[in-house]
Amino acid sequence: MSTKLSIIVATINRHHHLNDCLESIYALPENVLANIEVIVVDQSKEVYRPSKQYPRLRILTCSSGASKARNTGAQASKGEYLLFFDDDALLLSLDISFYEDLVFLEWKERPITLKKFNWLSKKIFFLRKSGAPFFISRREDYNKVSGFDDSLGPGRPIYGSEDLDYLLRILRHAKKIRFNQVGLVSHSVLNSPDKVYMYSYSRAYVLLKNKEFIYLFILSIVYALSIFIPSRRKSAFGFFAGLLS
Repeated sequence: MSTKLSIIVATINRHHHLNDCLESIYALPENVLANIEVIVVDQSKEVYRPSKQYPRLRILTCSSGASKARNTGAQASKGEYLLFFDDDALLLSLDISFYEDLVFLEWKERPITLKKFNWLSKKIFFLRKSGAPFFISRREDYNKVSGFDDSLGPGRPIYGSEDLDYLLRILRHAKKIRFNQVGLVSHSVLNSPDKVYMYSYSRAYVLLKNKEFIYLFILSIVYALSIFIPSRRKSAFGFFAGLLS
């Protein structure tokens, strides 16, 4: 049977999370599992050894860098579609019958309730969804944009927003987009103040890199107002530092 979807999971020194991630994937219905493959790309010194045998699972290794690991997995994969998944996330459900160019999964902890999409609400949606790579793209479009930018993401000086950068470039090619109703992901995010600063910095850097001036205008207003909120101040400082980088 041909492979419709390749799920690529980059990991480093978080095998305890990876176990739960794989358990969630392989708890999906048989008709879904028959159409997917799972590729783990491990950057740890000790290579991951699964606690049990999983069908259609491959484990690859590469040097550190989340973007490099994702590209390594994509180049070795066979699926028509690609899902780059976090090792500390859970895939709770998945409908494999999608056919669109770009498909967003529902993020349980960050639900989007918009029913109608215009140009502004779509931009807000994309920014909201770009905090983690919970979207499915065509291999054809991945190849067109040459995958992830290896200079971005964990393991690199620009620590985050590698998925936002990839998404923005994919959007230039994706004609048919589907929002939610395809799958459900659980991913709890508790970031330290330093990480919040780095993520905001990298977001501004990536938006500027891609000349996304409407996004930058919207976020500049949001972060300018956030300076007056103590809990959001570090995030705002990171964003404006990224603009000046």
